[in-house]
Amino acid sequence: WLRIGGVKMSIDGGITGRNACFYEPYEDDPHNCGIIRIPQDELNETVLKCHQAGLRCCVHAIGDRAFDMALDAYENAIQKSPRKDHRHRIEHMGNWLSTPERMQRIVRSGIIAIPNISIGYYVGDAILDCLGEKRLAKSFPFRTLLKNGVIIAGGSDAPGYWPVDPLRDITACVSRKMRWGEVLVPEERISVSAAFAMHTATAAFVGFEENDKGTLEVGKLADIAILAEDPFEIPGERIKDIKVEMTIVGGEIKYEA
Repeated sequence: WLRIGGVKMSIDGGITGRNACFYEPYEDDPHNCGIIRIPQDELNETVLKCHQAGLRCCVHAIGDRAFDMALDAYENAIQKSPRKDHRHRIEHMGNWLSTPERMQRIVRSGIIAIPNISIGYYVGDAILDCLGEKRLAKSFPFRTLLKNGVIIAGGSDAPGYWPVDPLRDITACVSRKMRWGEVLVPEERISVSAAFAMHTATAAFVGFEENDKGTLEVGKLADIAILAEDPFEIPGERIKDIKVEMTIVGGEIKYEA
């Protein structure tokens, strides 16, 4: 059960605390663009050392300036020491401001984006106050990211400010309906199949566990959740309400309703 999943680094802060780092100031704090916790040269050096040691990096970046710093550091490491299948990640990439240029850089470098629809679900209204409508106009652009070949896996952002609930997050990906009632950028809805893949098969791939988990196949671990209803046969906004009847981990029943 114990393994090294990666090396976590944090470039900037959080969004509602107004310390995630953007090129433009906060909508409700015009003299504040956020903070940078690690300078670019130090970030480059740290990422390169981890990369050369065969470790995977998981870099926290919420603001667009932080996104670009993370991409610069990864590109520097990959150029200096090419390595296949590194599966480096940017935590929170894909939440907003995923420009075509950034998507191209992500795909070209083999970076994985870990967006968090749970952030939009719980505090999207507060983020609107922080960033304004322009920067949130293309928030959580999952359909566009997938169309452009970006690998995205569902991130719960746990342990954080809300409970872990993959069915809730899958519902939000499919329906785009947030807790506060808003349907957020409906044109970025994705299919039920794509939403489940983000939280199962792709999530296993991100963790280098695709040979053991993520899909139901002979030879893989029997990690199964049995649902009371078929999520492919009900309205997307109801998926979060499906009852879990049983969970099986490693072939053993761990929960039964």
